Amino acid sequence: MAVTTIIRQPRTMSSVAGGGRGKLFHLQALRGLAASLVVLSHSVDSLAVRDLFPKAFATRLAISGYFGVATFFIISGFIIY
Repeated sequence: MAVTTIIRQPRTMSSVAGGGRGKLFHLQALRGLAASLVVLSHSVDSLAVRDLFPKAFATRLAISGYFGVATFFIISGFIIY
């Protein structure tokens, strides 16, 4: 009886998830920017509650948080699809 040895090749990033095809790096960067807008909005809101940031600017920056959430989920849905 012959013994067969199986040698596994190390996995690289290009061999994972479809061979590296279809990567949308610009959309991933935009999704990261959208997530950063959400973090910024929450941070400014927390500072405004403690009177460390003007509330007038905090309400204006809250709009960027809403935009960030919408953008993040739209891009995520596109990437998942």
